[in-house]
Amino acid sequence: MDTSSKIASLALVIASLSLSWDGIKYFSDQSSKAESERPYIEATLFAEGGSGKNGYFMENTGEGTAVVVELTIEDSGAIYTIDDKNKWFKYLENQGLNPICYKIAWIDKPHRLKPSEPQILLGKTESDLCPGSFMKLLEKTNGIKGEIRYKSKNGEIYSSHFQSWYGS
Repeated sequence: MDTSSKIASLALVIASLSLSWDGIKYFSDQSSKAESERPYIEATLFAEGGSGKNGYFMENTGEGTAVVVELTIEDSGAIYTIDDKNKWFKYLENQGLNPICYKIAWIDKPHRLKPSEPQILLGKTESDLCPGSFMKLLEKTNGIKGEIRYKSKNGEIYSSHFQSWYGS
């Protein structure tokens, strides 16, 4: 094997290694990008009073948009899958709460939740027709459990659990 053949073989090995390294970097970058764009939904109680935020909210504190797949609430052994406004009304009525006094989430399919955009799950209306409705809501929902199932833009499914928002 002459010198030019050795140099050509060495150049071919170096080119192959470089191509392999670029492939590894590409797939590693894609994995890191998907992880950095992961949504993360949290349920939080806000009690700002007056015309502020008052109620239970969900917020995507992650980096990517979340697509809410399912919202489930368990209260005193009864399970409610909140997939339309009528399920909220049924839940409120079963708790002895007048649905007209409360704001509810409209979980439509697909329901996208962008980062840093709190959305109400259940809270009081601004109406003066329902005095004390927020305190009634807090008392009646003490001890509930829930789960929000959601997926990222690449289709990975996640879930967020919440429990005993008030009084625990």
